[in-house]
Amino acid sequence: APPVSALGVHDAPRCFPPAWAERARQATVNDGTAAAPHAPAAPPAQRVPWALAAASAWAPALGQTPQTGFVLDTLAASLQESTARSYGRHWDSFVAWCAAQADSPSPLPASTATVLRYLGDIGVRGTVKADSLQPYLSAINAAHRDLMLPLPALGDAVSRFRRGLANRQVAAGRPAARVYLPARVVCSALRWALQATPSSLVGDGALLFRAAVALVLNYVWFARADTGATLRCCDIDTSDGIALVNVREKGKSHRASSRVIRIPRGALPDVERLLHRWEAFRGSRPAESSYFALPGELRTAQRRFRPAVLDDWMQLVLVHLGERAPLGQSWSSHSARKGAASSANSVGASLAKICHMGGWSVRSNVIFDYIDPTCPADAWCARLFGWLAPAPPRSVSLDI
Repeated sequence: APPVSALGVHDAPRCFPPAWAERARQATVNDGTAAAPHAPAAPPAQRVPWALAAASAWAPALGQTPQTGFVLDTLAASLQESTARSYGRHWDSFVAWCAAQADSPSPLPASTATVLRYLGDIGVRGTVKADSLQPYLSAINAAHRDLMLPLPALGDAVSRFRRGLANRQVAAGRPAARVYLPARVVCSALRWALQATPSSLVGDGALLFRAAVALVLNYVWFARADTGATLRCCDIDTSDGIALVNVREKGKSHRASSRVIRIPRGALPDVERLLHRWEAFRGSRPAESSYFALPGELRTAQRRFRPAVLDDWMQLVLVHLGERAPLGQSWSSHSARKGAASSANSVGASLAKICHMGGWSVRSNVIFDYIDPTCPADAWCARLFGWLAPAPPRSVSLDI
């Protein structure tokens, strides 16, 4: 078998030192994740090939010492699982591109000229927007940073290329703008899912029902795609309102913590009814299994849906409802997150509450990229997010 790196089973063997690649090969387990060598087994979220590779690079320097296992395990946990997997996919893409070129440029260490050629190939194919290039660059830089090599995907030339590509893409025709999904559409999905007859929830009807449940639930708790798609049965409690526990978010501020989001009983009675109906329809499942899996799906409890599935489910619902985005605009699963923030803002929810629900930092300006201040405060917004609006103060007797 050809040598492999810890980032994937098909990487070019010259991309990493042979000892590193061999350690990763030996540590790789059947489910595609890996445990750090010389260390106790890490939790599943930490056993990510990219993170293992970064940690394993230090094994020769640390040697066979009592502290080695803990150090390697801790280094392997430095990236969130979703970030590590994203880096791995984009790194694999870069390695494969280098291997396919006639002159076989080195991916590690790579030169800025090689990175520019790679970006140029992406630009010619027209498959990635200029403002979506950062994950590709971050993966390349991370691989080099982990081995203490100069970062090739930084600097003036890379920045100028990104600006130039953006200008060319605009000149060639502005792509559809991704805008917020109105609360009205989500309420239509909620109404359909509550009124659907049992006889209609078979075959394609069951898939549509699941898609509607996912859209509504992820909308009302401002979910990111990677968080919503991987929701487990043990992450949600519908016995008293709606409680979402172990909500792990992307971003440095959430790296070592999880959040609990509570929607009080009676705040969203229709959503509570929908979730109870879904759980009865779906049937009992193991705590660690996917919350959105239908009977017979994802038989292994550790398996999860990929984030991209939320786009597919949303489109399924939109087609059924006969809804489409306005001309020149588009709706994706990310539009649901924008829609939740914009709708909550329209009914007067405070920035602190919006940031708490969506996992944004109140000190960051990122939240303003999600709020469209022109979103009207209609009855649909109030139905889903009115419980976040400030309530008039009430006098309470102290009974003294």
